[in-house]
Amino acid sequence: MADDEGSMIRRRRIGILLRSYREAAGLTTAQVGKELDCSGAKISRVETAKSPAQRRDVRDMLDLYAVSDEQRQEVMDLLRDAKTPGWWDQFSDRLPKKYSTFIGFEADAAVCRTFEPLVVPGLLQTEEYARATIRKTLPDATPEDVDARVEVRMARQQVLTKDDPLSLRVVIDESALRRQVTTPQAMRAQRRRLIEAAAMPNVRLQVHPFDRGPLACTTSPFVLIEFREPTDPKTVYIENAAGDLYLEKPGQVARYKLVFEELTADALGADATVEFIKKIDTET
Repeated sequence: MADDEGSMIRRRRIGILLRSYREAAGLTTAQVGKELDCSGAKISRVETAKSPAQRRDVRDMLDLYAVSDEQRQEVMDLLRDAKTPGWWDQFSDRLPKKYSTFIGFEADAAVCRTFEPLVVPGLLQTEEYARATIRKTLPDATPEDVDARVEVRMARQQVLTKDDPLSLRVVIDESALRRQVTTPQAMRAQRRRLIEAAAMPNVRLQVHPFDRGPLACTTSPFVLIEFREPTDPKTVYIENAAGDLYLEKPGQVARYKLVFEELTADALGADATVEFIKKIDTET
């Protein structure tokens, strides 16, 4: 599992570096494959992170590209780190592959822009709220599966409080605040959690009230992820019942970034959002 999910970020970085060194050497993937006695398709899969890079293959590529000692060390360090499992790998038998990949992306991200029209985003959920949503979303899950999912969701929230924390930008619809996911007491606790999170310097929370009219985005919730390394491509993560989806093409990412900008423009500001949540608490 570590090779397939926890190391995806580093696999992508290795692929980007190897491709740049190959292009600088003026070689095609077919030419490299011929020199290394393999197919050009294999070289392409490594460069696009569709297949994990093997140490011997990487060494041979770097020799062929005649890279500097510094460039070689950077790639080999990434290759070593890619073998280190993430904390979520202990739950590998209970988490879908694409969700594990998302956790790895989230853990390595600098900024996440999240839109949620129906529920509170996982990074801001209380444990009781998380348990209720997971049970509803996964009706066939065993109690052990639910416990594991809740534990993972709570552990994910450490990205907000670690050194150099994630910068989180969230837009939620008013319905996410009013929908009775769990007991009234637990819902009040969840709204208090949102108010506490909104006070964090790395979190910006905005609510889109009903009276602001239709949302700029009427499709699935999404997360726009920007990474700490500028060479890592920005990624959009879309979660739905038919299967999770990742978008990386610049045009696709730009479209979602524009949608998020429209959502933030239509939503209440950060201070007004806190007052709005407090007002809902007085009504329920």
